[in-house]
Amino acid sequence: MKVWVTRAEPGASATAGRLVAMGRTPLVAPLLAVRPLPFPSLPTEVGAVAFTSANAVAALTGRPELQRLRALPVFAVGDATAWAARDLGFERVRSAGGDLAALGRLIAAHRNDIRGPVLHLAARERAGELADGGGPVVVTPVYEVLELPLDDAVRSAWTELDAVLVHSPRAARALARAAAALDVSTSPPFASRPPPPPRRFATGGPGSPSPRRPTRPPCWPGLASPASRAKHRPVRARSMARSRAALAQPVERRIRNA
Repeated sequence: MKVWVTRAEPGASATAGRLVAMGRTPLVAPLLAVRPLPFPSLPTEVGAVAFTSANAVAALTGRPELQRLRALPVFAVGDATAWAARDLGFERVRSAGGDLAALGRLIAAHRNDIRGPVLHLAARERAGELADGGGPVVVTPVYEVLELPLDDAVRSAWTELDAVLVHSPRAARALARAAAALDVSTSPPFASRPPPPPRRFATGGPGSPSPRRPTRPPCWPGLASPASRAKHRPVRARSMARSRAALAQPVERRIRNA
């Protein structure tokens, strides 16, 4: 199974390694590239740091501001971003384990412990804005995502692809533009699948509808009125008691024989 990995590096190589371990054949051809931006001056007062991508964490590598920010609590959108922050030396890291909305709720839950605005290190173009959570949020772009032209390796292997991995809405838009420039009708990941064969039923030929099941009669006829329900309740109780006793007998025998 050949899988096209479209995410940017270094994540693309990590995903390819996991695919190889699963017995798949990866084709690493990113549609996007991440480029760090010139680091702006940070606010004088910062109470916490928020990361919505591991790319923002990587943008801090080698920056003199890193030593100052390491002493602050960190709120990460997911576990992968949280581990990237820990690898860079941050110690007080919390993961929202979800999306941007979950991150906003996590920050709001700890807002009383944050002494100052939350510094949101993010991309230049963002899919959404982080909720303030009851306090100010300062958004600072530290990287940008660039769209790459379609790799020739993808053009050559287009008809051999079995699946495509897309990791972000931006990558999905880039994939749509790339697919529009190619004959996607011949590609398994995008080709329209033929309809499944018609189901065959025991009472008819191909495509015949399922036979209507007969209406099941009620177990206790005439139980619509309270009087009839009271009349049949003792009978039903005795029947259930006998069933329970019958089921318990084999268990008691096994216990005695043990």
